[in-house]
Amino acid sequence: MPVSRYWKHFSTVEITDTELGIPGEGTIRRWLRESPKGFVFTAVAPEVIAASGFANTKENKSLLVAFAAVAKKLKAKAVVFSGSPDFKPTPKRRAAIKAFAKMLPRDLPPAILDLPAWKSEHIQTATEKRMIPAYDPLLEATPEGVSMAYLRLPGPAGKRSRYDEASVEQLHAHLAGLKTKETFCVFCNIDMHVNAAALIQLMKKAPESPKQAAASPSPAKTVKKATQPKPKTTPPKKAPTKKAPTKKAPAKKATTKKAAGKKILSKRAPAKGTKAPAKKTPAKSTKAPAKKTKK
Repeated sequence: MPVSRYWKHFSTVEITDTELGIPGEGTIRRWLRESPKGFVFTAVAPEVIAASGFANTKENKSLLVAFAAVAKKLKAKAVVFSGSPDFKPTPKRRAAIKAFAKMLPRDLPPAILDLPAWKSEHIQTATEKRMIPAYDPLLEATPEGVSMAYLRLPGPAGKRSRYDEASVEQLHAHLAGLKTKETFCVFCNIDMHVNAAALIQLMKKAPESPKQAAASPSPAKTVKKATQPKPKTTPPKKAPTKKAPTKKAPAKKATTKKAAGKKILSKRAPAKGTKAPAKKTPAKSTKAPAKKTKK
């Protein structure tokens, strides 16, 4: 699966393209450009290093320098050196691993050593703890004294096998109990996408641990801040005005209007431009009474 397919589903990816060789500048820029903000990379070292038996040669030294430059550009959190299951922990190979660990560049991120035929304590002893053992928690315990846990899961019965639901739940329980500063869990089997997605779903459903709760903002405060109501404002009271006594027209029935879930009772006002009917007053006589005159 191309690296870009992981952007929407995961927050971290272990790049295996670097296992075939040092990628070009254009490829590195594309990964950085297309990946979302905060995305984390780890990368696998060129396989020719392991194929040489981790020999202390000039070719391997120059390859390590070039690989360290790639890791720096990617801001990789770790780099992985993966060996074959046939690479057994013989005295000669232990000496080769010891010499190889000493020639790692200083600017290299934390170096992970994945040797399936070796136990974690063998790797820590041979490298003098300069390298962190990759491990499978379904087969062995977490390496002691490490600040980073790096799980590499090859499949329960090889690369073409899938972890069942019980195994994924067991992995989730193991991850929940870790106290390392950083933890990476990498599925290397053919159904890596399915198994990783199932593990993420379990992590989302799991209740937050006390340590995580202490580090995260209080939900109550966040909700309160987001949903804080605006202060209520009351309209100023109008001063009472005296109206001239007029004959009241018969009131019409109140109507009910629904507005935003509230009921507002209102009376209809007379239409503008109409005059109230004039009061009838008795007309006064304009004629003066006739005077009586004597003839």
